[in-house]
Amino acid sequence: MEFTTDQLFFSSMLKELEYKPTNNELSLLSELSDEMANMTISYYPSSGADINDLFYANNKKVEQLGELNPSIYIHSDYYFLDRFDRDITYDQILGSKLIQIVSKIKVHDKEKSINVYKLKTPVSDDFKWLIFFQGYYNESVISDLILSKIKVPLIYSVCDGMTSGMGGCNSQAIPTIMYPLLALDLGIKYIITEQNCKYIKSIIETKYDQFSTWLNNVSLVSENPSTKNLLELSNKELEKDLTIRITAIEEQFLNTNGRLRCFDDRFTDSMVIKKLN
Repeated sequence: MEFTTDQLFFSSMLKELEYKPTNNELSLLSELSDEMANMTISYYPSSGADINDLFYANNKKVEQLGELNPSIYIHSDYYFLDRFDRDITYDQILGSKLIQIVSKIKVHDKEKSINVYKLKTPVSDDFKWLIFFQGYYNESVISDLILSKIKVPLIYSVCDGMTSGMGGCNSQAIPTIMYPLLALDLGIKYIITEQNCKYIKSIIETKYDQFSTWLNNVSLVSENPSTKNLLELSNKELEKDLTIRITAIEEQFLNTNGRLRCFDDRFTDSMVIKKLN
């Protein structure tokens, strides 16, 4: 069957941008589509300009991932890079880390941009793919992934805006501490984050009145009927249920015994990997 952009999980976003690919671009997107059907995907919501996952979200650095080794990295952030740093482009950020851009497609308007990169990184001999959705809510990306039955076994999430004092611009936002409730929809197996169990307990204690709103937002994108059943609980019942669910997840601190498995200059000491059953 001849490839068209309709086969991509973000085809509706491309149509909104009135994208008409050249033959070379169509060939690159066809290659990406084939890779997405066969290779492991990692997703970094609210990534900003951070690209640490390209170096650390792999099974050479984090052996707890076992055979899971991402080749496709999806990033999203509501804010354009240009809105908070006009002195350096995203391509320059990649280049500053010795990442070679083999091929690139950029589709954009004044408010949104979809960047597709085929890359070579210093830490792998294999090609890597990076899809960066700028100007898009995480939930829009998640919804399209779920609707397209795309599985994302690894979530990489650092400094989630909703629970770190930012991210209040979207009334339908889902903080990443709620992503375990999307595990069935997205096929999530692991989450790498600084939000360890102790941190999450403090969030539950201080923001328990917001959990019903967050849960409702999960139900808007989730196809899991058990998630909707939780909406029948009172705030206190929901607080208790989520405390049990979220804090019971197996986790390991990553940077122990003098070994650096996952770096972030803000949270290196608190980084954990969570294993979802």
